[in-house]
Amino acid sequence: SKNPAVVCAEETNPTFTAVATTGQISWYTEDPGTSGIPTTPQQATGSSYVPQITAVGEHTIWAIKYDNGCYSTRSSLNLTIRQIPTAPTTTSLAICSGEPNTQSLKASGESNAYFNWYADDAKERRLVTNSEGWLSSETGIGNYSYYATQVVGDCESPVSEAIFTIKPLPSAPVINNQKNLCEYDAAPTLQVIGTDIQWYAADKTTKLTSGETYEMGDMSVGSKKYYATQTVDGCEGAKALISFNVFAKPTSPTVIGARV
Repeated sequence: SKNPAVVCAEETNPTFTAVATTGQISWYTEDPGTSGIPTTPQQATGSSYVPQITAVGEHTIWAIKYDNGCYSTRSSLNLTIRQIPTAPTTTSLAICSGEPNTQSLKASGESNAYFNWYADDAKERRLVTNSEGWLSSETGIGNYSYYATQVVGDCESPVSEAIFTIKPLPSAPVINNQKNLCEYDAAPTLQVIGTDIQWYAADKTTKLTSGETYEMGDMSVGSKKYYATQTVDGCEGAKALISFNVFAKPTSPTVIGARV
């Protein structure tokens, strides 16, 4: 048998073996004394023995040969049962559909630990070894679960779940159409219906104001375009267009006379 033998708690203890050409081998988990008749209970007999010890810590296993009514001196082997670490702390993250995923899920734990990532909570499909983070390659809308463990002293913890979420984009807000105007009309109040509204200028990038209404100030003659989006759960959706024209007032008619 390998000495010392090392296992993690909850694992099957190793098989200890001893060789003797004659006599019977007895096994002990408490010190049987240095010589003569053993002073502690015998646990098993035979050339091999699997200790039933479960307590975390250092343990000694003794073997004694009994032959022709006499007991041999004691042979001993050591068994170390290591504590299984607790599951690590994991950090989930979420992005909006269409955004590049540049952030990794994270795991943290004991200072002397390293981390493994799995695709399943049974730890059958390992994704990466010895990494604090895992970068998901998923692109579709939904929730994706990954599982991290920490390994300390060759003992692996239970899993801890981390979720990578790709959130859907909301639809464009509902617009109230604006009719065409004349340049002398009062500037209109544009309106849309939605959540967390943001207004944009015709270039689609210049932000104007937030809220469901926009008090327009430009009544110069020409085509007018304004855009609005809504943001739901941190994701900004498509832009809704409100377009209309401001027409110049026509020239006055020419009066050429009156017929009596």
